[in-house]
Amino acid sequence: MGYPINTFEDEASLFVSSDNQRGFYSRTQLSDEKPKGAGGPPPERGVQLFGFDVPAEAKARETSTYAQGRVFDATTKKPMRADVKIYDVDTDALTQFVTSDPETGEYTAVLNEGHRYAMYAAADKYLLKSLSFDYAGKQQFDPFTLDIYLDPVRAGRSVVLNNLFFDTNKFELEPRSRTELNRLIEFMRQYQDVQIEVSGHTDNVGTDAANLQLSERRAQAVVAYLTAHGVQAARLRAKGYGAARALGPNDTDASRRLNRRIELRIL
Repeated sequence: MGYPINTFEDEASLFVSSDNQRGFYSRTQLSDEKPKGAGGPPPERGVQLFGFDVPAEAKARETSTYAQGRVFDATTKKPMRADVKIYDVDTDALTQFVTSDPETGEYTAVLNEGHRYAMYAAADKYLLKSLSFDYAGKQQFDPFTLDIYLDPVRAGRSVVLNNLFFDTNKFELEPRSRTELNRLIEFMRQYQDVQIEVSGHTDNVGTDAANLQLSERRAQAVVAYLTAHGVQAARLRAKGYGAARALGPNDTDASRRLNRRIELRIL
């Protein structure tokens, strides 16, 4: 960083805020007091905190924000330890792996602008939680709070798979769906006795017959991928429900997006 941030004193612990504007660091320096007589105690060392405006040449190449929250058992509502992993869905690369605090359930995960992310929270004997964040384009990029509730692996429990992608009125899986699909394969390998239903759901745009067929074919596309990668077909069932099981009213674009989904249900 150079002078005046780096000096002959001991500077350390450089930290840059998530908006890339302010930097902070600590400086350990000798006290102004002199030892009292020969053989006296050495000068005391004090630590000071300094802040500065980050110069353009030192700013991070990416703007970052973060998700911060707690992980809970969905049944008991008690905080719990869980693995929180973040993948870049365009490359299927694991970009971050943190663990929530076993006592408080707290976690913090960093997200960078210009990327599309899949985030998964998982723990032993619990269903994985699938979350999606699209920061590929310019948008509001503020930190946010996100509490996560994990359901046990138990018959009847279900989870929405938020990182499976299809073109409008199409049932072919987009390439960036492979991140979610590969996590599903890992889940099925971990729980060898589990059987699941992959269910497809749509919004209410279009005819009932067309929506039913589309939801069925999307669910079948997911099952086909799993079986092609070693999951036994006898453990899988594909089912389409069309618009019959909407999560909310189909009165806005946002609510229709929620209703267009693929779910995993333990049989």
